[in-house]
Amino acid sequence: MGNLRFLLDENLLYEAHAGVNEKGREDYSAGRLVLAIADKCHKIALDNELRKRYQSKLKELESVRGQAAVNVSKVLNLIMRNSGKVYVPLSRTTHLSGDVPDDDRPLVELAIDARALFITTDDRLISRLGKLSILTKHRLEVLRPEDAVGRASAD
Repeated sequence: MGNLRFLLDENLLYEAHAGVNEKGREDYSAGRLVLAIADKCHKIALDNELRKRYQSKLKELESVRGQAAVNVSKVLNLIMRNSGKVYVPLSRTTHLSGDVPDDDRPLVELAIDARALFITTDDRLISRLGKLSILTKHRLEVLRPEDAVGRASAD
């Protein structure tokens, strides 16, 4: 059974569904990551706000043609409904400054509180977190999906 926790930036849901990377090029690493999390029984970090954001994004993706190999929306919904595959931190103690963009702040705070690997393709966010010393101060590990899939598959 997996022992890693992952927090997926919601943009990865589209990338996993469509089989593309953030540049629109064919790339199945986000989809492979979702499958590896499910297959290896890892957990995703989730709170009510992120659950709503995921559900909204998944509903939006219903009208977007996805990759033929896997129904990522269905797999992610199954993960979110299985309490054994979801980690909800008991307390939320991290409150970051306004230097972190408003739409990303709740995700980063949740990743820190859940001690989860934060998976994103947002290079500007990764750079900003590094400049603000958030990565070292909070021991936050940020990975791109192509790197995270190896971690999820190995454990």
